[in-house]
Amino acid sequence: MPRCVLSIAFLVEGPFLTAGPGATGGLDHVFDRTAHGGLRVPRSHVQGKLREAVRRLAEVFGLPATTTDMLFGRGEADGDAVTASALVSDLRPRRADAPTATAPRADLAPTAATPAAAVATFRSLGGAEGADRIHRTAVGVSGSAKEHTLRCEESQPRGLAVWWAGQVEVQGPDRGYLLAVAALVAAAARCVEPLGMHKGVGSGVVRDVRCSATLASPGQPNGPVEMVQEADLPPLERAVGTLRGAPTVAEDAPGANPPATPAGARPAPQWWALTPLEPLYVAGVKIPGSQFQACLDHLPGSTIKGAIAAAINRSVGRRPDLAVRPGHPARATWPKLVAGLARLRVRHARASRFLDTAHGRAARGFVVPLSAYALGKRATGADAKVFDAVFRPPADGELPYFLPDCPELEQPAVAVGSAGTPVEFARIERTDRLRVAIDERTLAAKKSQLFGHEEIADADANGARPTFVFAVDYPFPLMLPALLTDEVKRLLPMVRAGKTMAACKIEPVVVAEEALERRVRAYGDRPLVLTLRTDAALDLPAFGPGDDLTPAYDHAWRVTFQRLGATLPEGAVARVFARQSLRGGWAGKRRRTEFKSTLVTTAGSVFVFSIAASRAWQEAAIQQALVRLEREGLPVSDEPDAWESTPYVPENGFGEVVACDAWHLARGAAGANA
Repeated sequence: MPRCVLSIAFLVEGPFLTAGPGATGGLDHVFDRTAHGGLRVPRSHVQGKLREAVRRLAEVFGLPATTTDMLFGRGEADGDAVTASALVSDLRPRRADAPTATAPRADLAPTAATPAAAVATFRSLGGAEGADRIHRTAVGVSGSAKEHTLRCEESQPRGLAVWWAGQVEVQGPDRGYLLAVAALVAAAARCVEPLGMHKGVGSGVVRDVRCSATLASPGQPNGPVEMVQEADLPPLERAVGTLRGAPTVAEDAPGANPPATPAGARPAPQWWALTPLEPLYVAGVKIPGSQFQACLDHLPGSTIKGAIAAAINRSVGRRPDLAVRPGHPARATWPKLVAGLARLRVRHARASRFLDTAHGRAARGFVVPLSAYALGKRATGADAKVFDAVFRPPADGELPYFLPDCPELEQPAVAVGSAGTPVEFARIERTDRLRVAIDERTLAAKKSQLFGHEEIADADANGARPTFVFAVDYPFPLMLPALLTDEVKRLLPMVRAGKTMAACKIEPVVVAEEALERRVRAYGDRPLVLTLRTDAALDLPAFGPGDDLTPAYDHAWRVTFQRLGATLPEGAVARVFARQSLRGGWAGKRRRTEFKSTLVTTAGSVFVFSIAASRAWQEAAIQQALVRLEREGLPVSDEPDAWESTPYVPENGFGEVVACDAWHLARGAAGANA
């Protein structure tokens, strides 16, 4: 299915402001910025303006509301939300000598987040002088100034016109549909007159708009590209006729394309690096007593699988949030993915680093095991000393700092290191986004309606972008494995990530994983150790406060190995470094009909067994169980469709287990037995 990227540039005359967080220096509002200081108009504001304009055009031309809702969703005031299929980017300022929107969007050089730097940026863009601060009062619904509302704000200077450029990406069934959508959105962009600022105060005036479209086939980064100028887009009347006759949602074909019977070869995992090009929001827990949502420091496999499903839906003009089942309209384009998406295993994307950019070699980050401890409250710095308690318990006279006493150990690490050395952590920049709910009648902020969330910044203060590495696993054998792996390779570059569907660069990488047999041989006669790389729903029996959890985990692991065809004796688990968390999630096929709470054992938990690693490897049943644990993840049930009752399944990246992790050996006493 083809893909259309519509580039739009607005010439906005100041005073112009889209307020962002972090007002300082006597300012009530500052211009919104990226994490590295670049000015921007947030995509949510652009999407809202385009949505309003498209709706006005739809009313004039009699276009069904379902068509416009599918493109740009519904606003907060419309009640039931509909996920937008059109992906809108932020607007970034363009230089005065490059106002057109034909070239790909490019950010300006990072600037300091100060008013002086902002006005310097505006002057360099427009070549005009102007103040970096303006004083104004809020304007009420009657059009007159409100009392006691004088504000000092940072803005694009009065009278200065600057080009702000961004993109709208749409996928559809054919070229005619995409050109019709591009014509409708281009016409809507020309209907946008005020842009920026919050309601009731004022905004910049749009003086000119320029558009151009690029059409390409998805999954073919080196394939043919067609450039279409605005003058070559179809007339609006003809475009509306095309959209009026297009189906809004294609139906699944009942009983079509049943899942293939597993047979044949098992493909090797594919490793990928994800680099966000826009701020990335992956919802974590809500801060108690507030409306602030924390952001995870990784992308769960379920998030990436959901993004894959959304890309499949967008490729045929469907709403991104619909389920992908056998019989999906995209089965002609993605037959293997449609049939096997539910069983595909996607490992969590962890903050990582490139070892060799030229050859695509990367090191995947990992959660520091809970058996790690520091001899102080710091795990970084020249004087930091970090060990692991599995093979190097604290010596007499040493005061160990485990989590949470050494909070730095909560960060993802990117290298194992050696005993007594600092830990190399992956650095992730986060920014806070705050907003208030607006009363549609008074245009004033509602009381007690301040919302906020964290975002993973698309770049740090030096302009360096974060990298997340994940794997796509095929735990089931396939008759024609190359067909599925080829579909994954073609689809992943089209994926948008997170709740905001942020644009990302996804490219294949090489991750060197040490073979399990080699790790077992390195452990030798030392105890077998299993470490959780991600949260896992182990089958724990009931326990009470203060209970020793070693017997509970001994039972859980014996049940797990039994599901894998091996038998462990009672008392197989000798020591435990673990913690638990009560997590909630929607169960079952995106229907959101049942919310379940699950007691999970968190990532980084460590289990030391009484059996030696070399002896366990000599027993064929245990060896096969360990191989399956690492390849398929920890099974949570004997049922084949366990994902319908709990989200914490291996297919979603949970239950990732590492046997004989090199960390414990490297951070312990190298020559000592436990």
